Amino acid sequence: MRVVSLLYRIWWSRQAAFVPFREAAARLYEQTKAADVLLPETGTVPRPTACLEYHARQLVRFAKYGKATFYGKRTSASSMEPIPHSDLWAGKYADDMSRWIAENGIEYLELSLRHSDLTTVIQSVRQAVKDHDALLAWCRRHAPSRS
Repeated sequence: MRVVSLLYRIWWSRQAAFVPFREAAARLYEQTKAADVLLPETGTVPRPTACLEYHARQLVRFAKYGKATFYGKRTSASSMEPIPHSDLWAGKYADDMSRWIAENGIEYLELSLRHSDLTTVIQSVRQAVKDHDALLAWCRRHAPSRS
């Protein structure tokens, strides 16, 4: 019984580990390529920084609407805590994606998400990309001919 409880604690701590925000945005891009779908069909390849920025904004949008939770350390605290929705709606992340700056002056360091939240967002974005592709194909098939 002791071995089982030890294995469970190891598994749970691994599942509960945090993913840094920048890494989460990179993983979201790697696994969905959602930014590529939304670009015009000009044949140009998007810059990696633009793709990373797009996916970072996707993560923030999901967090604002309660589908994911951002965590960070206040400058005076030593433990990770969830960032309140009011601070998410009235704030922004720094250029290096390592901290969240709320309008009221509170700053959260080591901005991150849980693995489970990132998995949920990835699944949602994949579904949205599939839906977008299906809608685009339907519109092209049913568009009036230009003859």
